[in-house]
Amino acid sequence: MSDARTIDRRIIPPETVRRGQRLAERQRAHLFELELTGRWRRYFKSEDELKASIAAASRRVDEWTQLMPVVPDAEAPTRA
Repeated sequence: MSDARTIDRRIIPPETVRRGQRLAERQRAHLFELELTGRWRRYFKSEDELKASIAAASRRVDEWTQLMPVVPDAEAPTRA
């Protein structure tokens, strides 16, 4: 029996994974921009809350990256 959080790469189309990864990267970039400009104070109660959101966004990027289809290396030797 598999864990509910385990996702089989074969059931998610590669384009969907790429779109999810790009979205997660944009969300993380937006949080970094809020941090750099100081606008985070409008949306978060504390800097710790902002840092937690940035960490969660980074984890989502990593999760989507792990779901990317494995592409064989073009220079890897092949067996005959």
